[in-house]
Amino acid sequence: MAGSLDSHDEVSRYLAKQSDAMVIAIDYRLAPEFKYPAGHSDVYDTVK
Repeated sequence: MAGSLDSHDEVSRYLAKQSDAMVIAIDYRLAPEFKYPAGHSDVYDTVK
């Protein structure tokens, strides 16, 4: 219900740099505007 790619960009970049790994941040639909399983479907479709 809270947060966004913009609000978590700095920590995502930090984690990627410190771990030498790719960090993927998916902008999925949030509740309560979008009911379950909309957000899960967005993540699944992106990873697939």
